[in-house]
Amino acid sequence: MTRIPAFLLAALLAAAPLSAAAQDRGERGRPSAERREEAPRISVGAAVQRASAGRPGRFLGASNRGDTIVVRWEYPGGRVADIMVDGRTGRVIGER
Repeated sequence: MTRIPAFLLAALLAAAPLSAAAQDRGERGRPSAERREEAPRISVGAAVQRASAGRPGRFLGASNRGDTIVVRWEYPGGRVADIMVDGRTGRVIGER
């Protein structure tokens, strides 16, 4: 009779890693929200390079604001603009 509980214990221990892996995934096998937030991010230096590509002027500074990196840029003539770069994709998403 002691073999049956030992067998059940072994089966439960073997299935435990499988159930933990299943909990890490959301609906339909998609990664959970925490996993999506760990997506690769670009560096501030890479964001500055993307924002400055093809723009005359000079770099004034950069700040990381959540999922967006804001690059401050001075155009010839003195106009200053904030160029927004997506922190995950590196795409320039706007300028103001």
